[in-house]
Amino acid sequence: MNSLTFMGLSEYIQQNSDIKAVITGEGSDETFGGYLRHRTIADEYERTGDPSVLMYAMNKVALPRLEMFAETTSFDNPDRLAFVENLVSKDAVGKVLELDQLCFLPGYLQRVDQIGMMFGLEMRPPLLDNRIVHFANALPKRLRMMQEPDGYNWHKYLVRKVAERYMPDKIVWNREKYQFMIPAARMLYDGPLKKMFLDLFTSNCELSQYYDIKGILKLLDMHCPITEGGDDHSNTLGRLLSMEIWLRARKTNPGGQLSR
Repeated sequence: MNSLTFMGLSEYIQQNSDIKAVITGEGSDETFGGYLRHRTIADEYERTGDPSVLMYAMNKVALPRLEMFAETTSFDNPDRLAFVENLVSKDAVGKVLELDQLCFLPGYLQRVDQIGMMFGLEMRPPLLDNRIVHFANALPKRLRMMQEPDGYNWHKYLVRKVAERYMPDKIVWNREKYQFMIPAARMLYDGPLKKMFLDLFTSNCELSQYYDIKGILKLLDMHCPITEGGDDHSNTLGRLLSMEIWLRARKTNPGGQLSR
């Protein structure tokens, strides 16, 4: 769903300026340790030494959901396991970040580039300069994630230390991480995305070729935003909705380029 917000920003730039090249921050999280999941996965791997912890990462939380509508939830991936077995990083945090760089970042960067081109923008990620990436990958984990005595982890610690020279402490050391996300959880609960979901997911929809639609609708019924004290399944539901829309678009325009 964050692709939609990126599209919105790109469209705004196109419509309100003559800018043709944009500097982005892509890669900073995957090189300097910007996400809570990086620490969560690294801690579990340090406790267990199980390579599947790295291979599945946080995707394992989706397995119980998949069991509701998929015939199989066995997703052993020999290629990804080969990446895990050949990681050169020595500490757990480094392994998690290296795997993100190898498996997640290439596809994400392609998506960013394609969205930018839709609006005539060239996206340039300077933080992925080879020299910066090699430097970051040689850092000890304490300079990527510094843990306070109260247990709080400062993600991208070294980046924050550098930023101290240029920005106020109240910004640099703000414990909140803000994301440019649409309110998908709410919209799938009682908003327009729920109506769209119910309209599209019928017994003869495109995804019915692959999944049990009754199980998917049951997952939609179980979904409730965390702000309402429920179980948030918007990540899985959003991906299913996107896939259904994509399959329909491909059916009406096989092999063609999708327009915005």
